[in-house]
Amino acid sequence: MYMKVIILKITTFFITLGAMLVYNFHKHIKGIKTKRNIKYGAVKRFRKDLNVHYHKNNSENIKRPVIVYFHGGGWTAYSKGIYTTLCKRYASMGYVVFNVNYTLAPKVKMEGVLADCLEAVLFANSNASKFGGDSSQIILAGDSAGAHISSFIANVVNSSSFKTETFDYLKGAKDLNRFKNLCKEAKSVLKDKIKALLLFYGVYDLNTMLTSKFPNIRTYVEASLYGKGNDKVENRLFSPVEHIDDKFPPCFIASGEIDKLHESQSFMLKNLLEEKNIKVQNLFFGKEELRAMHAFMIFDGLYTNEKALQSSKEFLEEVLF
Repeated sequence: MYMKVIILKITTFFITLGAMLVYNFHKHIKGIKTKRNIKYGAVKRFRKDLNVHYHKNNSENIKRPVIVYFHGGGWTAYSKGIYTTLCKRYASMGYVVFNVNYTLAPKVKMEGVLADCLEAVLFANSNASKFGGDSSQIILAGDSAGAHISSFIANVVNSSSFKTETFDYLKGAKDLNRFKNLCKEAKSVLKDKIKALLLFYGVYDLNTMLTSKFPNIRTYVEASLYGKGNDKVENRLFSPVEHIDDKFPPCFIASGEIDKLHESQSFMLKNLLEEKNIKVQNLFFGKEELRAMHAFMIFDGLYTNEKALQSSKEFLEEVLF
């Protein structure tokens, strides 16, 4: 399994490198300043840092909503670096954006990934004002695995049905106690602060994800979960759909029908939220739209990327203001 993950990491690195020749992941966006590689959390690890993108000429009288962005990569690959331009785009819309790196699987398993990300949101909450941010208005955002992380954390904070005790099923897991403690802290500290989610072609049900025929999906899961995807109880514990109730935040969901995850994940989540009368706005591209392939939010200037940026901007303006 570890060799498969190494090969996958190498492959994604070269794909990313090639894409950088076509799409500049670090474009200059006028008026936006970046504070790079800030360490967060009590447990220090190699990848635990984040960038903050904010307005250069911020007035003390203006407090901007905060976006915390989690990158995709199947919990095993990619980094915050390839989302720099995307996060600057959101900063230019009037947000303070925390662009987060977290420890990747298989170095840690899913509870370790989520523990890191909970720490990142708590850090953003505590430090947003330094960059002109309003920590009473937090938006969680991410693509693919990052959308899974965002929706899971929303459950931790908002859902009355989310119980840390159920995760005792994973007794002995490396980061279990840290994860449980951070869940409790987040539920207390972040109460009523998470106002919306921006979810791009994400994963919300780990059991149905495994039957999606998405490329390399088994490798991602084997690296991230103790049961390697064969333990349905563990899969359910880490599936956001299992914890959603009527307190779930308003959601913007973007995906393309060409994506192997679309039907079982994004489309399913949209229907579930509508059934629970939770505000949801979706941007679904038809099968004929080849530019709606998985990971289109990475590619600045791509039609689907621009459309999702504009539609999510309008959604946030409606929800927040």
